[in-house]
Amino acid sequence: MAYALKFPERIKHLILSDPWGFAILPGGIVDRHPDSEQRYDLLPRWVHLGNFIVNTCNLLSPIRAIGPFGPWVARLAQFDTNKRASELWNDRAMLEYIYHCNAQTPSGEDAFRNMNVLLMWAKSPMVKRVKELPDDVPMTIMYGSSTFFDHRTAYEIKCTRQNSKVDVWIVKDAGHDIHVDNAGEFNRIMKKTLTDISEEEEEWTTVD
Repeated sequence: MAYALKFPERIKHLILSDPWGFAILPGGIVDRHPDSEQRYDLLPRWVHLGNFIVNTCNLLSPIRAIGPFGPWVARLAQFDTNKRASELWNDRAMLEYIYHCNAQTPSGEDAFRNMNVLLMWAKSPMVKRVKELPDDVPMTIMYGSSTFFDHRTAYEIKCTRQNSKVDVWIVKDAGHDIHVDNAGEFNRIMKKTLTDISEEEEEWTTVD
């Protein structure tokens, strides 16, 4: 999303799959309690613990530290995938791909640590910035029906961008990893979106 805001001329159609960083911290906690210690008092202890761990160290550091044993440990942990993805882990190539995505310099983990507020929310929520995206950039937003993110922000974006095309999909039987949890529906939505883009391009060519 940040890339689209900076270079909208390079975006034909923005597709977001269960995106993080859009929702605003609920209850106006940030506005009512600008001091972080006051905000923490309003949330469960497990949030405090998780926030402390994530903001103190990189979660996947142990995987990198054990070197050649990393893929084996990754196989046991299966990272954050669920039972629907279990067949993928029978493919060694898939396992090694996931491992090597996380075995390099942890730039993504460092970035997340600097951008998040209490794990689930962003310091600068995208729902406040989406209005900066030009109206001629259409959007497709997917959320899993059982995701831990607040999918209501997708409808808020749709209301905000009334002069732009915004398609919202809530994918059944899927959590955060829609492409893994319900690959069939994910592929169907992607195919439909890409087909619509092609048809729109043909219409523009005909008009020209």
